[in-house]
Amino acid sequence: DRHRVTDQLGRGAFGLPAFGDSMDSESMSSLDWVAPIAAYLNLGGDALRAAGPVLADIGSGVQAAIEDRIGRHLEVRDHTDVLNGNGKRTLFLPWDPVVSITALTVNGATIVVDDPSVGTYPRSSVILRDRNSLVYTNGGVFPEGFGNVVVVYRAGYELPPPALVTAGVLWGAQILRNRDRVGIASVSTAGQTTSFSNDIPPHIAKMIAPHIRWGKP
Repeated sequence: DRHRVTDQLGRGAFGLPAFGDSMDSESMSSLDWVAPIAAYLNLGGDALRAAGPVLADIGSGVQAAIEDRIGRHLEVRDHTDVLNGNGKRTLFLPWDPVVSITALTVNGATIVVDDPSVGTYPRSSVILRDRNSLVYTNGGVFPEGFGNVVVVYRAGYELPPPALVTAGVLWGAQILRNRDRVGIASVSTAGQTTSFSNDIPPHIAKMIAPHIRWGKP
């Protein structure tokens, strides 16, 4: 999909997607996952120094997986999206919340986009609405076409919701604990079966569910 990328081995550490965006976001995360995961696990000294690079890789993979599930970035990223005109006055952008619109071209023509929260006057013919869509205010529409709308913008959480950060820390800690068993679907011992999976654990999925962008483009 549009968000998943691969590292040199084709996958991120422990089977998680490698961090990043396939075409339009920054290549590295600025979020620190090492410190909070280490604090949760009470790692310090030599243990932290030894686990640091692994925790960074785990944190990046967890962040990418959470972002892919919710359809939002945990930090602000730059995007350049080539979209199809839909013949309607509203065009939803692939990522939100949108922080700012840098440039918009429709059929090769540059259009200024206003942010209603700024209060500029007179209004442009296109505005940013609800931090997720562009809307014509003068009766115009985004003409139907293939790749005829190009939007350069910044989107993502300027401050990620605490629930998402907590979910990432808990999941990252779980992965570190089980790192020697990742890739094993299940283990049967004395009649009991314990499963290990790289899918988002149910309790983590429940924590991030309120932040999912339903019906994302």
